[in-house]
Amino acid sequence: MLDPTKPVQTRDGRKARIVCTDFRNNNYPMIVLIDAGANEKIEFRPVDGQVHSSRVSDMDIINIPVETILYYQVDTDGQIKSMGKTEPYDAAIENDFWCSPKLLKITFIDDMPSRVELIENKWRCK
Repeated sequence: MLDPTKPVQTRDGRKARIVCTDFRNNNYPMIVLIDAGANEKIEFRPVDGQVHSSRVSDMDIINIPVETILYYQVDTDGQIKSMGKTEPYDAAIENDFWCSPKLLKITFIDDMPSRVELIENKWRCK
């Protein structure tokens, strides 16, 4: 569901911005400006930001996906040491009391896991 209070783009990645959501039009109350190179294109949209109600379009207005990367410490036995708390990279290294040889890197897009990697801990205790 589109949240007009957060940054938006078209489904195909063009920059866009919502000018208003209360335009006096029952079907298209949202005014959107979409990047068209040197200019912006003005579009009127329903509150869901879709071009067509029956199908997905590259020109649909969506919230910009939020990517978050978190890390877990993994010991030499493959046990995850910080399962109760995920941390950004710097915090995972700083709080690595076990001198973990590896880190589990999990990338989330809009709070959904999208990629999992097992990486070397370059800052491992010596």
